[in-house]
Amino acid sequence: MQLANCKTPQLGRSPASFATKGSDFINKVTSLAATAATSFPKEGGTQLFKYFHLTKRQWQGILKWSLYGLLTLLVVLLQTSVLAKRPILGTKLAPLPALIVCVCVREGPEKGGIYAILAALFWCFSGADFGNLSVAVIPIGAILSAVLCRAVLTLRFLPTALCCLAVTLLNASVIFLFKLILPPTVALENYWRILLPGVGLSMVFVPLHYGLVKLIGRIGVQDAL
Repeated sequence: MQLANCKTPQLGRSPASFATKGSDFINKVTSLAATAATSFPKEGGTQLFKYFHLTKRQWQGILKWSLYGLLTLLVVLLQTSVLAKRPILGTKLAPLPALIVCVCVREGPEKGGIYAILAALFWCFSGADFGNLSVAVIPIGAILSAVLCRAVLTLRFLPTALCCLAVTLLNASVIFLFKLILPPTVALENYWRILLPGVGLSMVFVPLHYGLVKLIGRIGVQDAL
């Protein structure tokens, strides 16, 4: 064996070449990230965001509705996975209708109405009891609440809380009525013995819903003023 005659295979590129190209790539990424973080024109997007043809206000709108969606997902998980398995005083709490009303009142009957329909559909597909009824009842109640608060009442906590109570009670009453008639699976006395206390206890979540929705709804407001 002649080890002396063995030659090391030559690579197509030297290590110095890879190091140079890697350094150039890192510098480009760093420069692009610095540009995106520091430059935000009032009428357009950053050098990064303009490739998506979105302005700062549009990105803020995406962020706001993404947070609304995340909050809705958390409340649905809370209601279906935690509260449904752990009744309080013999009743199952339902905080989602109040959240839908808070968002609809905050964002108005147009955008809020679309959100209410999508949130009710998501709740229905998650396996809610008589969710097909809630798809009709909750959006209609939320839209009427938004119109009422903007035309007659004010966008304050107390009118919003009253609307939350009304929509939650209406949704629970319609579901109870269908359970009572088709077929009769519940007793009539359960309406004031179980349903009404459950609706009242569900209002405990309204201050939290109202505060979080108010904070999320402020995204992009200062730039619009």
